[in-house]
Amino acid sequence: MTPPIKERDHIEASSANRRRFLTSVGAGMATAGLPAAACLADDGEGKARRPVIAMDIKLRHLRASKAPPRKSSDGQPEFARSSGIVGPEEYQTDFAYRDEYRVYNRYVDQIYESGGIPLLVPCFTDESILQQYVNMADAFLFVGVNDYPPEFYREPKKIETQVKNTPGYKKLAESNLILARLVLQQNKRMPVLGICAGPQLCTIALGGKLIQHVEGHIAHSNIRDREHKVTIRGGHIMKRMFGEKSITVNSNHHQAADPDHIGKGLQAVAYAEDGVVEAIECIDPNRFVLGVQWHPERVRFDDQREKIFGGFVHAARQYQGVKASN
Repeated sequence: MTPPIKERDHIEASSANRRRFLTSVGAGMATAGLPAAACLADDGEGKARRPVIAMDIKLRHLRASKAPPRKSSDGQPEFARSSGIVGPEEYQTDFAYRDEYRVYNRYVDQIYESGGIPLLVPCFTDESILQQYVNMADAFLFVGVNDYPPEFYREPKKIETQVKNTPGYKKLAESNLILARLVLQQNKRMPVLGICAGPQLCTIALGGKLIQHVEGHIAHSNIRDREHKVTIRGGHIMKRMFGEKSITVNSNHHQAADPDHIGKGLQAVAYAEDGVVEAIECIDPNRFVLGVQWHPERVRFDDQREKIFGGFVHAARQYQGVKASN
């Protein structure tokens, strides 16, 4: 039976969009020096399934409004809430105070647009539960929290470090660290992409340290991304994608990996004009572990998104095949 005109137009438009997406990703893979065919397998019946890309999500603490409780129609008090990230400790026993999970849509959308299936991992501090999520995944995307507790990397806290004293924040930071260690230390083959706080988490998990505040760094902004140049030097992933040259990126951060204390098995491969580390990679040329301080999921340059996420999802598909053959 032929579908109605409007429905048929929708189907044709969807097919055209999918063809455009496949062509776009294929072009990005080719310019990255990676075989596109493996990335473009359809996820329809009888075809290769999309790789599962797990990612951490933020746990945000809400604070109660200072306004007095409202009365509902049955006379019971209602607790008003306002947005915020600082709240009373008693939220653990008073359900008027709640945390909420948040994830920016561009992370999820870009995973899908690049050929993967997003798997959102909530905050747990039970390693056995997190291990089950890792087992389900073909790759891991780390986006992290704004600032990690300096005790994670054996340093005293500086005044600029934005560590929050809420149970939700502590749970999120601890969950992130457990996950990163499971993926990077115990699993030697799973592909990893870190964005913004992600590379900071990766270097911490492998014994590295952070610069807690980069004074005067061009990307230090609490309002919006700032575009600036980074120069690629050495490594194998970024160099294969872009060559050893400068590219324009969009950053928003005030911390960075300490170049004198990069995590074990990692190397700095891209720098801002002021010398701040903007990208790290694993030294092992046979593994995809890449961390970038900028935001390729929302950068305005299509080819940059396609190369970074296309290469990441391609590595996930390869790892998916390895798991299936074992």
